[in-house]
Amino acid sequence: GLVTIEEVECLTWASLIDTFNIDYVEHVKLDVEGMDIDVVEMILEYYQSNPDKKAPKFIDFEVNKTVALERRTGTLWKQFVDFTAKCGYNLEKIGRADYRLSK
Repeated sequence: GLVTIEEVECLTWASLIDTFNIDYVEHVKLDVEGMDIDVVEMILEYYQSNPDKKAPKFIDFEVNKTVALERRTGTLWKQFVDFTAKCGYNLEKIGRADYRLSK
């Protein structure tokens, strides 16, 4: 009785922004249990594909042990860092497992 499993509708960043006609989101804060890097990439890819849209000024996310080791270290981490820089963001560590992208 302590845990309830409930199916919920999921949206991509594109469908959220486009469906609700959102012009601008200044600050995004994520905590999606090990999928933060993937969601950040999805958000950045949306703005790469839609240069007429204004990208968020800040994106806060978590990278902890719920993220696969190979994703948070080595080549895959470097590819992620390089991609964020290509998108015009600075990456900084703001806590033990917390990061911020800022423009």
